[in-house]
Amino acid sequence: MTSRLLAAVAAATVLADASCAHTLRGANPEVGVSLPEDHAAHGDAQSEWWHFHGHVTDAQGRRYDWFLAFIKQHTDLDSVLWLPVRWFVDPFQVALYTLTDRSAGKFHVAEKHAYPDTWTADASGERMALRHGSWSAQRSDDGTMTLAARSRTTSLELALRPLKAPALLGKDGYLHVPPRSSHYYYSIPRMVADGTITVDGDVRAVSGLGWFKHEWGFLYADDVAGWVWFGVQLASGEELEIGLIFDEQSNLVDGSFAVVEERDGKVTPIRVRELEVKESGDTWRSPRTGTVYPIGWLLEIPGRGSLALEAAVAGQEMVVFPVNLWAGGLTVEGVFDGQPVTGECFAEVVGLDEPFGRNLLRSGRPTKWEMVKPKPVKKPPKKPPVKK
Repeated sequence: MTSRLLAAVAAATVLADASCAHTLRGANPEVGVSLPEDHAAHGDAQSEWWHFHGHVTDAQGRRYDWFLAFIKQHTDLDSVLWLPVRWFVDPFQVALYTLTDRSAGKFHVAEKHAYPDTWTADASGERMALRHGSWSAQRSDDGTMTLAARSRTTSLELALRPLKAPALLGKDGYLHVPPRSSHYYYSIPRMVADGTITVDGDVRAVSGLGWFKHEWGFLYADDVAGWVWFGVQLASGEELEIGLIFDEQSNLVDGSFAVVEERDGKVTPIRVRELEVKESGDTWRSPRTGTVYPIGWLLEIPGRGSLALEAAVAGQEMVVFPVNLWAGGLTVEGVFDGQPVTGECFAEVVGLDEPFGRNLLRSGRPTKWEMVKPKPVKKPPKKPPVKK
């Protein structure tokens, strides 16, 4: 996605000394995503993150939602209270892990920061090989992705195998949020997930579905104040991926997207301004931050159907200085392509408030170095009218 999650997670993006030269680039609209090479890390990206999530069941029928993300943020341009962050760390690396036990109604969350001990985290530029302490994600030559993470009371070890080809969002993976953000984005929206999770020392074999998405480029600027992202996996075999990006006046901005990833892997765009996304009215107030989050939505997909999303567990908040966000699993019911359907969803809700003195931390204007603008299309000269 775009703007503040990683900026907030990685400390907040503020323009550093304008005279500081840097090599960070936005995405090039003339160069698309190339796989499997682009599963690896990109050294010239301002921000990059690898996001894995899924929904699994154990032998007793207990349901779980899980999330694991590795984040890499270069700090060439960042400052906090006028001090360049690059004096202390570059890149800043973060990893996030959550496990929701639906049966017990419990949400477990853990995070790791490589600050200032940057040697504890690494992302290979040759292939997908991510490490943050004991947490890891690796891709083998056959496309299998193996994940491992552990907190004090829970852990997961999973293998993800693609059931569909990667879906490239935008133009061959290029996305632009005017006027400043340009980045690459692709996802593998349906993967078989098998392995084990551990809850309070009890190791449980699980299986289900996973989702992987990867984004990199120049992501952060003041123009974006928050977003809502939905990743819906329908039992009928389709996925719905929606990214709604908002400015500080809560207006939907260009660069927001919505697609249906069909059963055969084809990506069908949806006109995002024709899509209806309504909060159901169900909310949850965080006892920690006081933020009131929506936890239910109604989606009207033009020409395809309507879906109701309901949080499996209400309290799925992550507090990562200086931002708090809701990110977790939901159940799905509705009608799609004229047939009753059920499914699973993972959602992210970012930017509802300004906690923890975030007003002290601001995103600066990127310089000309960050944006790679499309070349203007030359129109052919008009032919003179033919005289009769």
